[in-house]
Amino acid sequence: MLLGTDLQVGTNTAYAKEICRFEANYTQYGPPGRPHVHRDYPARMYKASRPSSGGAPLFEGQDAGDERERESLERIGFVYGGQGAALAALEAVEFEIAELAANRNFNDRAMSAKARAEAEAADSRTIQHLAEIPETPIKRGPGRPRKEE
Repeated sequence: MLLGTDLQVGTNTAYAKEICRFEANYTQYGPPGRPHVHRDYPARMYKASRPSSGGAPLFEGQDAGDERERESLERIGFVYGGQGAALAALEAVEFEIAELAANRNFNDRAMSAKARAEAEAADSRTIQHLAEIPETPIKRGPGRPRKEE
């Protein structure tokens, strides 16, 4: 084996055996000398998104150093488990949005003209399709006067 540029080290030498004692994976000097220990952190987490112009999904990756950082990243959409898991999470969110939009379109057919106009006004104020129209408070009159005893 080559060490550095011009020094050859055999796999049966004392040097190679000493190097192997501290390695957890196979190296050029031989088999590992200590067992591999799985560590949860640091963990690589991914977030998938679709470009506005369409096409293949984009992936953003960040490292979580501990459980607190992992929870923080999960709150903003990052997923542990690789790019495949991030893509599956993105597709689940897209499916949920599509299902909510389909339900709203179905329910819009039964709306009155005034309610439909209000829904279109709410949609025009935002860039994205709203799955649910925010409620408009109904102003009521003063009502019946109280009885005086």
